[in-house]
Amino acid sequence: MTVSESGAASTTTVHKKAPAHPQRKVADKGSHNKVSSGRTSPANRSPRISDSSLTIFHRHSPKAPLMPFLLEAWVKPSVRRPLPDVKPAPVAAPGPRSQHPPSYLGWIRLAILGFALLALRDALDSIVTHGWLTPMYLFTNFARDLVNIPGLLASPSVQILFSFNLFVLAGWLIQRTAHSIYEKTGRLHTGLFFTLRALLSCSCLAFTTWAMVNWDTNICFNAVNIIIMASHSAKLWSYGAVNDGLRLAAKMAETDPTNTKYSQIVADKLNNYPKNLTLGDAFYFSLAPTLCYQPIFPRTQSINWSFVALRFVEFLFFCALEVFLALQLMQPALQGSIVAFEQGDYLALAARILHIMVPNMLIWLVGFYAYFHVFLNMTSELLRFSDRQFFSDWWNATTVAYFWRSWNGPVHNFIVAHVYLPLQESGAASRVLAGLLSFIISALAHEALAVVPLGLIGKAPPYAMLAMLAQPLAVVATARMKKTLLGSLFFWSTLIIGQPAVVFLYFIAHTKAYSA
Repeated sequence: MTVSESGAASTTTVHKKAPAHPQRKVADKGSHNKVSSGRTSPANRSPRISDSSLTIFHRHSPKAPLMPFLLEAWVKPSVRRPLPDVKPAPVAAPGPRSQHPPSYLGWIRLAILGFALLALRDALDSIVTHGWLTPMYLFTNFARDLVNIPGLLASPSVQILFSFNLFVLAGWLIQRTAHSIYEKTGRLHTGLFFTLRALLSCSCLAFTTWAMVNWDTNICFNAVNIIIMASHSAKLWSYGAVNDGLRLAAKMAETDPTNTKYSQIVADKLNNYPKNLTLGDAFYFSLAPTLCYQPIFPRTQSINWSFVALRFVEFLFFCALEVFLALQLMQPALQGSIVAFEQGDYLALAARILHIMVPNMLIWLVGFYAYFHVFLNMTSELLRFSDRQFFSDWWNATTVAYFWRSWNGPVHNFIVAHVYLPLQESGAASRVLAGLLSFIISALAHEALAVVPLGLIGKAPPYAMLAMLAQPLAVVATARMKKTLLGSLFFWSTLIIGQPAVVFLYFIAHTKAYSA
């Protein structure tokens, strides 16, 4: 008896044949039914050792030669010992990106901390090098002047501030006269009252500019008055334009009752015309933190005095911080840049401009927070004014257009309501031209805010206006960068580098004009 025969006989009595693998059965069945070319048919193949024989050789005959086992494993791999079923690992179906991208909040906190430490280093370096440049008598004198009511009323800056009430009274009288003429004659005289409205707004600008130039006023108070003056000029225009529009809607609805456009305006519950033409309503709008007039403003039920007190203390703190940053950080940096400018050392000049970057950015950010968040919310609470959307997330801007739409809500709403849309709806300008005219008006306003407080009218090139006129080009350049890292970097670069450059140019012009 051969080895295979004896192995087969012993296996039948000792062991049962292991069941074949299910998949292997299918493969073997297919191999019997179909014989591929170049292979030997099952009938012509040499005798094989059974699975049980391999089991004997492996388990019960450790001293038996291994050659038959190796030979059979090479001739027919299917006779190997059956392996347990192993299920493959599930493969995830391809899908969209994760709905929860990684957070970069830690990097943002690191950048804020680094910026704060950089500002602290500059402040300490300025104190060590130049000494304490923020005298305390500035704050004590300011507090003393606030208590001295007769002296405060005699101050030219305060007189300019109170003169705005005369323009508010004039605007209200114009609208009362227009309504009386309409009730008596039924005529609107649109052209006449449009001209009076334009003259009133321009006269407010002209008077304030003349007073700042000719009266002995302080630069800081001039900056405050110029902002209030520009705001009142815009409010005078809006007050007249909205009331003229409501009067026109009443006239058109009376003439053609089928015209639903004007009938809906007249029937609107928010349209309180002509009951809104009161002196109290006009003065309320002059104090309200908005530049767009409405016959009825949204109001809160009561005043939260704890909120007002907290905002007031916050406002005083940030005003003092602004003075410290301007005198302790900005002034030495600007004075150090004059030497490099006069010597023509442009590399050192570029370094000085970058040195101005940190205090300038701090002053701008602190001023933005102090005015748009602290002061306007405090004013809104005192007036029970509930519409408090003064800005949006401009810090996330990836286009210049989004920045100008989001960082100054009151001015943006005024430009859209009284410049952009009227030009388009009247057919006087296309969409592009209306946008360009809006930027031109904004450029003139920025130039006035810069040169009037500094007394540089006609003494310096219009740097602020030129910078604003370049904004439409930046809007076009960043239009394709929306929601991209490159757009965000471009926006912040223009803000961080562009502002110090303009400030430096005006400082050089002011030094040349008043150095003698």
